[in-house]
Amino acid sequence: MRKRIVFIDGIRIITEEIDSAFSTIIPDAELIHIVDEGIIKFEAEDKPLKRRFCNLVLSAQEIGADVVVITCAHGVPSLPIVQALADVPVVQITMPMIEAAVNRGQTIGLVSTEQTIIQPIIRMLEGIAEQANKKVVVKVGLCEEAFQARLSGDTAKYDELVIRTMEGLSKTTDVLLLAQISTCRVLPKAKERLNKPILSPLIIAAERIKTMLDPVAI
Repeated sequence: MRKRIVFIDGIRIITEEIDSAFSTIIPDAELIHIVDEGIIKFEAEDKPLKRRFCNLVLSAQEIGADVVVITCAHGVPSLPIVQALADVPVVQITMPMIEAAVNRGQTIGLVSTEQTIIQPIIRMLEGIAEQANKKVVVKVGLCEEAFQARLSGDTAKYDELVIRTMEGLSKTTDVLLLAQISTCRVLPKAKERLNKPILSPLIIAAERIKTMLDPVAI
């Protein structure tokens, strides 16, 4: 039987990028998306948002998910709650990337187009570093103008703004992290212009989830 991966997304435009990465690494898995664009209206620490994620994860479980993947960074503070509630594994898609980043360098550049997700990811970075008995310095490159460009459909402007932000961060960091799925689209162009390790949550998460599922059954 095919394994079923259910994604909980906060924005519809990222689903194709997710499917492209996961279908390459786990080609026989069934990929299903639950899109709730209301998620981004909340602050990440809001109690109503945590309740919303609980309901979404339970809905994913009810439709037969073998693993649930929260792709929205707003879900970071809700992760311990939904993991305790669910009967199937729940993964926040940036977590495997963050673990890899802590192993790659001490000064980490975090690239984001949304202010609200920065602090939850920084806390996650610092928590994982503490568990590994390491100290990390996080430098943030925020490009909110790019977020608006993506929503308006101007992908060329979006790509350029994100890459320029990455170029600025690359001068003083050991490794760059793409904080959101929506920024993963710039990876090929960014690699051409930057001589710096760049970590993308999609590929790393897909490889991690593949090891969680039975490779014989997939």
